[in-house]
Parts: sequence; C-alpha cells; structure tokens
Amino acid sequence: DDDSSMQNLIACTLEEAGITSYTAANGNEALKTLQDHTPSVIFLDLLMPKLNGFEFLEAIRSNQTARKIPVIILTAKELNEAEVDQLNKSCNNILIKNKNSVLDVLHSLLDLSTEDK
Repeated sequence: DDDSSMQNLIACTLEEAGITSYTAANGNEALKTLQDHTPSVIFLDLLMPKLNGFEFLEAIRSNQTARKIPVIILTAKELNEAEVDQLNKSCNNILIKNKNSVLDVLHSLLDLSTEDK
C-alpha cells in the first residue's frame, strides 16, 4: 500500500497480536520482499505506483510458491464488473478501503488464528 497510514494501521494491529508484518509502498517492493519472506496472507492495494495491484497479482499467481498465499484486496478504487470478476479469480476477499473494514478483517483473521493455536 502506498498509503503509509494504512500500512501503519495494519502493521500495528498485527504487531499488537504478536504477528510480524512486512510492508511495501509499491508492487515492486512487495515482490522483492516475497523473495525473502513467505507471508501467511497479503493485504493488497490496487492503486499503487510502479506496479499496480492487478500486475502484482498476475506476478505472484505465476510464481509456484507465492500463488498459494491468500490475498485480501484493500482498495479505494471503484471497481467495474469485469475487474471484480478478474479479482475474484485470484484473491480471497475484496474490501473497500476504510479503517473500519480493515480492522474488522484483521480482527476476524486474528480471532481465527487464535482459535487454531
């Protein structure tokens, strides 16, 4: 996500739960991070500089290891029907980006991960 406040919100919420996170300001940085780390989930903004979310998804879905990582789209972009159809084939969830929706998803994921322990 190129929005540093959204990056901080997600990173801080995960950190409070004892979960390590990695952030990237654009798709190229995220791809470089994936060379060294395999996350349990990817939160992806579609509107990023250099390599947008659609291009990032295409890149990771063609990678044998990265294609298995669940992806949750967080976007402020108004999606048309074709984009929603395209994303539904390669991501796990699409959320309109706002603080409450992000916190709801994070808490839901954290509750599930706590139950699994």
